[in-house]
Amino acid sequence: MTQKHIILAAKIYLLAVGVFTVFRLLLFITGLSYITSADSLYIILYAFWMGLRFDLVITGYIVFFPFLALTVIAIINPRSNLPAKIIFYLLYMISKPKQIEDKNENII
Repeated sequence: MTQKHIILAAKIYLLAVGVFTVFRLLLFITGLSYITSADSLYIILYAFWMGLRFDLVITGYIVFFPFLALTVIAIINPRSNLPAKIIFYLLYMISKPKQIEDKNENII
């Protein structure tokens, strides 16, 4: 049995968390004017930590079911690349609303 589905899921997971982190940094940079002297570095770093935890959990939930499907496909028919491509593009489309949501937070 091939291990390509594990590597694919890990790459998608890390890519999604990286993209969400970039959007969080952009949101932070655009909102620097809202930071007051009462806000300590600890509070800012804690907010980033909580955001990273949230992104890790949500990305884990998003990637779990396609990973499970790829595992079943790998057990049944490991020679076909079509299911992996379908799952990749499905995950790409699922992650789009999160990216749009992060952009809309900047407006508010």
